[in-house]
Amino acid sequence: MPADTNTAPRVLHLTAWLPEGDGDTTGTFVREHVRAASRVSDGVLVHVKWGDASIRRTFSTEPLPNEAVPAVRLRVAPGRLAPLWLLVGIVRAWTRLGGRRRPDILHSHTLRTSVPATMLGRVLRRPVIATEHWTALLPGTDDLTPRELHLAGRAYDRADLVLPVGPSLAAAIGDLAPEATIEVVQNAVDEATFRPALTGRTLPPRFVVVGKLIARKRFDVVLRALAMLHHTHPDVALDVVGDGPEAEALEHLATELDLGSSCTFRGALPKADVASILQAGTALVVSSTSETFSVV
Repeated sequence: MPADTNTAPRVLHLTAWLPEGDGDTTGTFVREHVRAASRVSDGVLVHVKWGDASIRRTFSTEPLPNEAVPAVRLRVAPGRLAPLWLLVGIVRAWTRLGGRRRPDILHSHTLRTSVPATMLGRVLRRPVIATEHWTALLPGTDDLTPRELHLAGRAYDRADLVLPVGPSLAAAIGDLAPEATIEVVQNAVDEATFRPALTGRTLPPRFVVVGKLIARKRFDVVLRALAMLHHTHPDVALDVVGDGPEAEALEHLATELDLGSSCTFRGALPKADVASILQAGTALVVSSTSETFSVV
C-alpha cells in the first residue's frame, strides 16, 4: 500500500543502475528497494546516465512510466562541465516530477550517484542516505582506481547514513570511510512472488543456478560438479537461468562434458518464471567467488 503523501517524507531516489528494456536485469535490486520504500515514503526516482554521448545538449530527461514511483531518466552529455550539468539536471528532474519544495531526504542507491547526492545534500541542507550494492568495493576486485576509491570514501563520510547490503561490504566501506555511520540493510525481496512451493518437490533432484552469466559467478564450476555427480547419479539435472557474455562458453562446456538434456539453459526470464523454477528445484546453488549480497 502506498504511503500517505500528505504526511510521508518526500524522498529523491538517485541511481546509476536501472533495467532498460526487456531482459535487462541491471539494477533490479534498486527497483525493489524503491518499491519497498514507497510504502512508507513519498518518493520519486531519477536514473542517471552519466557521460551519454547520444545527446547533443548538456542534459535531457525522459519519463519512465513503469516504475513504482514517478521516475525519469536523466542523460548527461560528456564534457568538462558534465558534473555541473549533472547537479542542475537532478534539480530539474526533481521539479519535473512534482517537487515544489526541497526533498526531505536524498537517497542514493549506487556509488556513481552518491557523490552528487552528498554535494546536493549540503547545498539543500537535507540528509543523505547512501545504499551500496557494488561488488567492486570488496577487497581484491581491483575494479576501481585509487582516485575513485578516495572519492567513494569522501562520499560515504559525508553521507548521514550508509546502508551496505551485506556485512562484507560494510567492512569494506568502513575501511574506506572510518567516520561513516554504517548500518547493514539487506536487499528487498518481493515475497508475493518469491515464496516456498506449496507442494513437495519431486525426484529426481534438480538444482538451479540464477544470475548473469559472467566469469565471477563461476557457473563453470557447477557444470563440472554436475558432470562428476553423473557418475553415481545420472538422473540429477540442472537449470541455468540468466544470460550474459559467458553464455556461449558455458553452453560449449556443457556439450564438452556430455551433459546433454540434464543441463537446461533457460536464458533471462521474468521474475515470476524465475520464482517458479526455484520452487520446482531441489536446491539453489551459489558458486560466485564474491557477492555483496546474493540477490538471487
